[in-house]
Amino acid sequence: MTVDTGEETVAALLRGAVDLHAGAPASAGQAPDLLDIARAAEAAGLRALMVMDRHFSPAPIVQTLRRHEFAGSPLELLSGLELNNTVGGLNPYAVEHELMLGGRLVSMPTVSAANYIRHASRRSGATRPAQPALEVLDAWGRLRDEVKEILDIVAAHDAVLSTGHLHISEIWPLLEEARQRGVSRLLVRHSSFLIDAGLADMRELAGMGAFIEQCADMSIDCLGGHARADELMAFITAATVRQTILVPKLGRIRQAQPVERHRATIRSCLELGYSQTEIRQMISENALRLLGLAPRDGARP
Repeated sequence: MTVDTGEETVAALLRGAVDLHAGAPASAGQAPDLLDIARAAEAAGLRALMVMDRHFSPAPIVQTLRRHEFAGSPLELLSGLELNNTVGGLNPYAVEHELMLGGRLVSMPTVSAANYIRHASRRSGATRPAQPALEVLDAWGRLRDEVKEILDIVAAHDAVLSTGHLHISEIWPLLEEARQRGVSRLLVRHSSFLIDAGLADMRELAGMGAFIEQCADMSIDCLGGHARADELMAFITAATVRQTILVPKLGRIRQAQPVERHRATIRSCLELGYSQTEIRQMISENALRLLGLAPRDGARP
């Protein structure tokens, strides 16, 4: 059977998509900045753009763009906070401020996570980390008090909790406690690499209501993570199409427009045999449910 991966099909599927990994303005260097990225996303018909940065909150910049450049635009500009060392790490005050400014997502540490630093050190050969390594569990394996406080704030604002770059051994107690404290919007990042999750973990996490990210463009290296076609399909099967959110590889690492990365993601899924309905669910509808946003022509999910 011939699969239609033509530009018209890809463009149609891209309309209404959600980008949960939009590039950030201050750390972009020569890459497209936030205004370039948002304009391209609007032109392609994306429904929402989640702006994140490893080192600071982009919420004030996103607010300014929403009020001026994108006032009345169908593109929803959102912001989120990564709890790395530059914002005070596991800092409840930073979380509360972010959500009061209209932030929609709070991520556990990414580049400051002990798990990420261990992986990066193995690849670089470094013998000691250049920054404190953050973990959500204490020496006895219990969730830290400041993390519990963060979960309560996230629950009170009905925001999204992302697991960042934590190890799977930290993710399980974090999400179990989050659910007990009323957090209902859960996102597991980089499930197929870095966090050491297995298929059983993906299946069970999705079963408890968490959305599971998968990188679908297998032609690009993402932090050293590679997935063959059969592996990607196994990951999606484990988490189910209903709980999978496809994200393009590269994230904020290199100088590629998110729109182009999404096109590559869509082509990969078409080539794997996923239907247009399934792809639309994984690149748009599931993320809208996670964020609590309505489709352009529908009721609130």
